[in-house]
Amino acid sequence: MLSAALEINVPGSFEDARVDAISKNEAEQILRIIQEGVKKCKSQTNSPQVVQQETSIADELAKIAGLKEQGIISEEEFQTMKQKLLSK
Repeated sequence: MLSAALEINVPGSFEDARVDAISKNEAEQILRIIQEGVKKCKSQTNSPQVVQQETSIADELAKIAGLKEQGIISEEEFQTMKQKLLSK
C-alpha cells in the first residue's frame, strides 16, 4: 500500500499543516475537495461586487453649495444641511 504526505500552505498564515502517512487515495480525495473549494471561492470573487464609495464632508458641502447656487435649495435649507454635515 502506498502512503502519502499532504502539506497545506496558506498564504498569510504563520503555520503550514502537514498530514503524514495517509493513503494515496485519501490524499487525492482531500486534494480534490480543496481544489473544488478554491474554484468555488474564485468564481465567487470574480462576480461583480458593489463597492460603496464614501464621500467626504467637504464633497457633500460642495454638492449642497452647488445646489444653492443653482437655486435648487434656499439659503436656509443650505445652512440647515451644512450644520447637519458639520455635526457628524
